[in-house]
Amino acid sequence: MGKLKFLRLRKFFIPLLIILFAAAVIFSIIKRMNLPAVGSISQQPPAQAEKTDPYAAAGTYRGKYITFSYPAHYKKVPAKLSGSYLEVADYHTTDSTGKQINIGVAPGSLASDSSITYRRQHRELYKESSSSHSLEFTKLDGTEDTFFIEHNNLLASISATAPYNNQAGDALFVASSLKWL
Repeated sequence: MGKLKFLRLRKFFIPLLIILFAAAVIFSIIKRMNLPAVGSISQQPPAQAEKTDPYAAAGTYRGKYITFSYPAHYKKVPAKLSGSYLEVADYHTTDSTGKQINIGVAPGSLASDSSITYRRQHRELYKESSSSHSLEFTKLDGTEDTFFIEHNNLLASISATAPYNNQAGDALFVASSLKWL
């Protein structure tokens, strides 16, 4: 009978001891996690740690038909010729604004270009302005600014788009520097 009582106590105390041991280990781990950290952190000097934007200055494009300057913080991205375009150049901002500048040269004139015709037919979307050397269409919601410049039966289009109505005169920057070669 004494042996039976011992076996019952053993069945009860062994799981109890395991639970108490596990609780002590968990308590010890939590206590150590709440202690202050011990050690040292080595940091690189700020001059080495900071990365500079390689596109922090305005740039210049020189192509077959045109040359122009583009604003700082824009990076040239690959562009393929399509349709009747003879030359294209695309730029995206290096920050998180999502702005783009697209430039294209195609045969044509201000009087015969279909994108100009479309913009003139949709005055509820676009405002037209013209100067002695270009035609400008600004989208009324502020997300697009497009210039058209004609020269010797060629038409250059410079379009700057911004998804959140944050145009900063980037299309004007390019259009005012554009020169025909």
